[in-house]
Amino acid sequence: MGSSEAIGRRLVEARAGLSQRSAAKLLGIGVNTLGRYENGGTSPDVAWLLEVAAPRLRVSPHWLIFGDPPEGVDATADGELDVKLLERSLAETRAAAAGRAKPLPTDREALVAALYYGHLARGSGSDPEADATFLQQLLAAV
Repeated sequence: MGSSEAIGRRLVEARAGLSQRSAAKLLGIGVNTLGRYENGGTSPDVAWLLEVAAPRLRVSPHWLIFGDPPEGVDATADGELDVKLLERSLAETRAAAAGRAKPLPTDREALVAALYYGHLARGSGSDPEADATFLQQLLAAV
């Protein structure tokens, strides 16, 4: 996932023409919360970016979270990345991290989910055992 500051810049860009107050209302959050997201003081939850912010701001979820598509990952025919696969990577990351003694911070969760998404998007998702091992290695590294 992009840094909090980078996501914040993309949120500002995505709300072009809308005041911060109007954008916060559209997104169902407080103005102060949006301000913290936009200045990088707080990282928004990945699920919120996927399910609320991107659709309501009418931007690509991948662009909002990561910026340009990573090298080696193809966009789908309509120019968007596979949101279902991104949701799967987030869900599997959360499930795998649930057993940890210390909860995984949101920014680390997003990083693991993004790396795992890249793994799955490159066609590596055909071996569930190898995928689970890869995900555990990612979690151990953060």
